[in-house]
Amino acid sequence: AGSTVEVSSSSAPVDGRPDGSSNAVPARPPSLLDRPGNWPRNLYLSQLPKKSAEELKSWMHWSCIAVVVRQSYQDDRADGADSSAAPAGGWPWEGCRSILSLGNGKITCATVHEEAAVLAEFSVA
Repeated sequence: AGSTVEVSSSSAPVDGRPDGSSNAVPARPPSLLDRPGNWPRNLYLSQLPKKSAEELKSWMHWSCIAVVVRQSYQDDRADGADSSAAPAGGWPWEGCRSILSLGNGKITCATVHEEAAVLAEFSVA
């Protein structure tokens, strides 16, 4: 597995308004990891399907940081907890550099590598 660039276990800090309310805009970018922040650290990205960066960039695409990505693999956790449900304090404000591509009837979220690991892919009509 890859290495962690920066680790943070806190939820996203939020800028407040003068009246004391929150505008829900994070005060800083998420910390960078090699995977989405809600994915387990023991998952090997090398086992995920791959797409070439050239193919992903040939479609309409955006650079982003994948903080929360719905997992498309089986989670065999012994406690039976729902791995897609946010923990009580919210997801950690961390994730990986990624590309979100829309083309060929699919929306694809993948890591930013020449042979990108596909984090999620969904058909769109």
